Amino acid sequence: MDSEVLRLYKLMILYFLDIVEFPLTNAQISAFLLDNDYTGYFNVQLAFSELEESALIEKDVVRNATYLRISDEGRKTLELFYDQIPQSIRDDIKAYLLSHSHRFRNEVSTPAVYTFEKGNYLVDAKLLERESTLLEIKIAAPTEKRAAEICDEWQAKSEAIYSLLFEQMVKPIPVSEPKVRRRRSSSQQKKEE
Repeated sequence: MDSEVLRLYKLMILYFLDIVEFPLTNAQISAFLLDNDYTGYFNVQLAFSELEESALIEKDVVRNATYLRISDEGRKTLELFYDQIPQSIRDDIKAYLLSHSHRFRNEVSTPAVYTFEKGNYLVDAKLLERESTLLEIKIAAPTEKRAAEICDEWQAKSEAIYSLLFEQMVKPIPVSEPKVRRRRSSSQQKKEE
């Protein structure tokens, strides 16, 4: 492959990671490059591999997904070669991210992983907003299958769970009057008898 073309693919990937406020997956970026016929699968993977080897991108592996973010070195490199990305490609990337950002953000802002500790499966599920953790819960699961199911369901249900918990936590607790047992007078006792 022509080194100039490979450089463009790498710059496009860096640009992707630079303009979003959250990490993206290889698949999310690859889909854009492949669906728009910029290149083939192996060229995309070669570009990712070289970016990682050069420490221009950083990755975090969570369960079965690898989340990518641009490194400080990657940001510096992008600044140097920014003008080599044609404006039409930058516009295509922005439009793609605009139409997919809600789904992408949801995918990366609700990580859930499980571990096996002391004879139990423990699910650690989070709801993130930017770099802050809004909610983190740990749930024991009886089997690995159930732990995996909880992780899979977390993405779809995390916002509703957060809303419910938040609502319950800020709901004022009704204050009831203490029940006072009234003493009956001797005349009331006689009437009852």
